[in-house]
Amino acid sequence: MITRMINADSQKESLPKVLTKDFSPESEAIVTNFENEDITPTGGGEVVVNEYSENEIELSVTSHRNGLLMLSEIYYKPGWLASVDEIETAIYQANHVSRSVVVPDGEPTVRFFYNNCNWKITGLLSRLSLALTLFAIAYLYRAQIAGLIKQKQ
Repeated sequence: MITRMINADSQKESLPKVLTKDFSPESEAIVTNFENEDITPTGGGEVVVNEYSENEIELSVTSHRNGLLMLSEIYYKPGWLASVDEIETAIYQANHVSRSVVVPDGEPTVRFFYNNCNWKITGLLSRLSLALTLFAIAYLYRAQIAGLIKQKQ
């Protein structure tokens, strides 16, 4: 159970704190850019995994106090979002590599999901660029292509 939370202002600051021999991940959490003062480090509760896939994790939480929920998932900011009871919330980097969110007391549903809108747009632009390039090549070499077609007939 986490009994002490330590704020780190940056990743550069969190790594040395995690690597010290005095650091105890069983009872301490080093959280980068943590801004929420309304949580209890000794909060307890239970977590049930409802869904787990490469782009989404949904959890049912029973929390006795406001607290920090830490996952053993790698913290990766670009594209990842989190919500607590369908309200978007901040994802914090904890213990230099893990992701975490603040959960209220009660029985909230926590969801981590990857927003792949940019990925889909990039994929569409890539396919469109390829099609335009192939069309341009065919247009520029249309005489040679027509000659090859006549030779085969």
